[in-house]
Amino acid sequence: MSDWTEFGVREGMSISARSPAREIPEVAQFFGAFLAENDAALAEPFRGVTTDGVVAARDRVRISMATEAIREAAAGFLGLLDTLTRSRLSFGVPAADAPWGFQFDGHHLAINCVVVGNEMAMTPIFMGSEPCDGRAGRFAGIRVLDVEERVGLDLIRSLDADQQQAAIQYASIMPDEIPPHLRHPVDNLTQTGAFRDNAAVPYRGIRADGFSDAQRARLADAITAYVGWANDGYATVKMGEVARHLDDTWFAWMGGTGPTDAFYYRLHSPVVLIEFEHLPGVAFDNPEPSRHHIHTIIRTPNGGDYGADLLAEHHTRFDHQGRGQA
Repeated sequence: MSDWTEFGVREGMSISARSPAREIPEVAQFFGAFLAENDAALAEPFRGVTTDGVVAARDRVRISMATEAIREAAAGFLGLLDTLTRSRLSFGVPAADAPWGFQFDGHHLAINCVVVGNEMAMTPIFMGSEPCDGRAGRFAGIRVLDVEERVGLDLIRSLDADQQQAAIQYASIMPDEIPPHLRHPVDNLTQTGAFRDNAAVPYRGIRADGFSDAQRARLADAITAYVGWANDGYATVKMGEVARHLDDTWFAWMGGTGPTDAFYYRLHSPVVLIEFEHLPGVAFDNPEPSRHHIHTIIRTPNGGDYGADLLAEHHTRFDHQGRGQA
């Protein structure tokens, strides 16, 4: 950490696991209320991200592709596990004739994948990092989430003055420049993070129906950066769905557009919702957002997350009563 000279390292709080805490830190008191709020959200019936709480009909393109490779990889992984570990980790087996999927959850990485025959859904996916670039050792010179950062800047900079005025909601994302009601104590400006499966997120910013061909290409590039987290076959088909709704896509921006400015942006249509945000430090002690801490997320609005629409369609066509599913 000695290579990091911009910020210091934040001192973490220490709480004993061997004896009861006599005084509960303020942050721990907050998390108690936060977890209760999350429990209530999890108890809600799933409807997915909407603009107003009502699931809108969407013209879903079938994401049909070859899924043998991912199925074989999953089966190979399960085959490496001992019986106890495998029983704790998996509801069945990856199969060609029944739905299956996996979830991977970490602090800065969360992946949800559902496979139904030759169709696949891969949202929500969350990726983040702090720090974002390596300065020593084998990772020296590597910056993660660089593409996602750059495509947002390319898009906002491609807009003319009038378009930027419509797209930019706030010229700074410094804490004193953003209204408190827009800042979540954990997720900050991100609206669709963990435990917010049913978030109601209105369209904001500028609608792409007035974009030039060059600006539309920039917009498609920005969305491709996230859809491209999956393999090329899935990304190609998904981008076909995105293209059919490109005129209905909204672009909202908060923050500066200079070479070191921190910012937030959102790309939002009936079939995709993407958020990118620079945040204050957690490992580092900077209280203001910087480019050293990034969160990103991609969701499928109107009931498409977790492959919910794929599963519903499958169960209207096939009877799997009594059959286990992974």
